[in-house]
Amino acid sequence: MNNKAKGYILGIIAAATYGMNPLFALPLYAHGLDADSVLFFRYLFAIPILGAMLRIRGRNFRIGRHHILPLFAMGMLFALSSLTLFGSYNYMDSGIASTLLFVYPVMVAAIMTLFFGERLTIQSTLCLAGTIGGILLLYKGDGTATLSLTGTALVMVSSLSYAIYIVAVNRSRLQHIPTLQLTFYVTLFGWMLFAVRAILHHGVCLPPDGHAYLWLFMFALGLLPTAVSLLCTTAAIHYIGSTPTAILGALEPVTAIVFGVTVFGEVLTLRDVAGIVLIITAVSLVICGAKGIPTFLVRLRKMFPSIRHRKSFCTNMKPAYPTLPCSLLIAALLTSLLMACQPTAHFSKTDRTAMRSEADSFLKHMPEGLQQRQTAAILQAINGDNTALEAVRNARNAAPAISANV
Repeated sequence: MNNKAKGYILGIIAAATYGMNPLFALPLYAHGLDADSVLFFRYLFAIPILGAMLRIRGRNFRIGRHHILPLFAMGMLFALSSLTLFGSYNYMDSGIASTLLFVYPVMVAAIMTLFFGERLTIQSTLCLAGTIGGILLLYKGDGTATLSLTGTALVMVSSLSYAIYIVAVNRSRLQHIPTLQLTFYVTLFGWMLFAVRAILHHGVCLPPDGHAYLWLFMFALGLLPTAVSLLCTTAAIHYIGSTPTAILGALEPVTAIVFGVTVFGEVLTLRDVAGIVLIITAVSLVICGAKGIPTFLVRLRKMFPSIRHRKSFCTNMKPAYPTLPCSLLIAALLTSLLMACQPTAHFSKTDRTAMRSEADSFLKHMPEGLQQRQTAAILQAINGDNTALEAVRNARNAAPAISANV
C-alpha cells in the first residue's frame, strides 16, 4: 500500500472516530458533567494512552528545544478549537453550531491558496461545495432557531483554529517530528489549557456516586475521538496534505448520523440520505481524483469481455479527463438539493405563544388520573375486557375543545 492510500484511509478513520464524540459525551452531560470537565478528562485520558503507544513503538519522549514553542502553539490551537465549540452550545442550538463548524475545509483551502500558492482545481472546488451542501442537508432545524452573534463568532474561531492547526502541521518544522510524538505533545499542551481553567474556576465535576461506568465513557472519549482521531489526522496530513484531509473530515457528521440512528433511535429521513450520498460522492472523488475514476471504469469494463460495442467509451477515455468526476458530483449535488426541497412549517412567535397557551389549558383541564386509568384499561383490554377502555375514550373525548383563535 502506497503512502497516498494510507493517507486516505487514515483520514477516513480520523473523521469516523471524531464523529463518535456525541456517543460518549451525551451520557456524561446527562449526569451533570459540564463541558470543561468533559474536555479536561478527555485530554487527560488521551495522554497516557499516547505515552504507552510511544513506549510500545520503542520511541522516546525527547524533543528539540526549538520544537517546544511550536508544539505548545499547536496544543493551544487544538484545545481552543474544542473549547470554543463547546462554548458556542451555550448561545445556539448544538446542531447549528456543529453545522457551522464544518466550514473549516473551506478555510484550509483558502489558507493554502492565499499563503502557500496551492492551486485549487475545479474538482477540489466542487468537492468542497459538495461536502458543505451535504452537511447542510444533514442539519435538522425546526425553523425557529436564530443565530446568535456570540455563538457564531465562537464557532468561527473553532473552525479557524482547527484549520490553522491542519495547515501548520503540514507546513512548519513540525512535519519532521514523528507522528506519534507530535500527537502526544499536542495533547499534553492542550490539556494544560483545561487544567488552568479548572484551577481558576470551580474545578472539575466527577461522575456521581453509583455511576462508575461513566469513567468508561471518559476513557473511550480520550481514546477514540481524541488519541486515535488526532493521531490519524496528523498522519493523514503528512501523507496527502492539508486540503484532502480537511475534505475527508466531512465524514464526521455522517458518522454522527449513523450512531444517532443505530444507538439513539433517530429516524433516517430522505434528507439525511441525500446529504450522506452527496458527502460520500464528494469524498470518493477526492480519493479517486481525476485519474482514478476513468481507470476504475476501464477495469470495470474489462470484467465483462463478452459485451461487445463498436466503440468503447471507457477504453478510449484519457486518464487525465476531468469531466466525468465533475459531472458526477454536479449530478449528485443537483439530485440531493431536489430531494431536500421539502416544505417546512414555520410559525411566528404569536402562533407559538397561542399554541402553548392552548396546550397548557388542555393539560390543566384533563381529567385527573386519566393516565393511570388508561394504563389499567389497556391491561384489562389485553385480558379481553374492553369496558374500561371505552370509558377512558369517552372521558378523553369529553375534554374542552380548542378555541377557534388557533
